[in-house]
Amino acid sequence: DGFHNPKTIRYARGRMSAEGYYHDARDLAAVRRELLDPLGPGGTREIRTHVFDLEADVPSIPAVVRFAETGMLVVDGTFLARPELASAWDIHVFLKTSRQTARFRGVTRDVHLGVSTEQAESMFDNRYLPAFEMYVQDAKPESQADVIIELEDFASPRIVRAPKEYKRKSTGLS
Repeated sequence: DGFHNPKTIRYARGRMSAEGYYHDARDLAAVRRELLDPLGPGGTREIRTHVFDLEADVPSIPAVVRFAETGMLVVDGTFLARPELASAWDIHVFLKTSRQTARFRGVTRDVHLGVSTEQAESMFDNRYLPAFEMYVQDAKPESQADVIIELEDFASPRIVRAPKEYKRKSTGLS
């Protein structure tokens, strides 16, 4: 959430726009510039873990952090296999779940954040799910994934795909 765009950009196509969520919600150039590229080959290892305060809707530029040579960065988020980011990863793990489970979890999350059930359901059906479908068409995240984990039940994850032997790519993160 620390790499979102301001509301004026995020919602320029409309608050419920799936296109806006997929194309405009995050500042992918900042993700590359501040977080991923510094950890790639020839990078400085000096990163920022966020550049935006989502709640206040203002830029938030923290001090640079020197990332350890032996460190490992794990990034959790939506749309991470997008073309703008795909080349930055050494390994891509795709967490797979059914649309029904994703809907239940998304609506539950938003209701806990104070959104009405009806509004949360509408946001999922009209914004989040169609944006995810755009992502699947655009980025084909499952075909890019080195590892696929079916996560219908958090207590019983199931590995669907895993490499027999992992070899580090010549570019990207550790």
